[in-house]
Amino acid sequence: MPRVAFVTAPARLGEDLAALSAEFRVSQSLMALRVAECIGVPTALITRRVVRTRGAAWEWPPTRERWMAFVAQVRAHPNGIRVSQLGDARGRVVLRAG
Repeated sequence: MPRVAFVTAPARLGEDLAALSAEFRVSQSLMALRVAECIGVPTALITRRVVRTRGAAWEWPPTRERWMAFVAQVRAHPNGIRVSQLGDARGRVVLRAG
């Protein structure tokens, strides 16, 4: 997704990952990562096998084992981190800080 085309899309569609991914015909997972790359919001995409982070530097957990506890903690007490369940694959979660 070219940055120039992408930067104007949130002005029209907001931050709705489903709407943005439909607009660009990509998965919600890819869109969450691209939003972080273009806008700089610290973001973590958590799948069953891997964790991918993008955006500005953030103190994310250092190991896979700590991620699971971290997600549970954030769900209970968000402390400025937004949690989104993605609809493109079962069990995928996006955390966005700030």
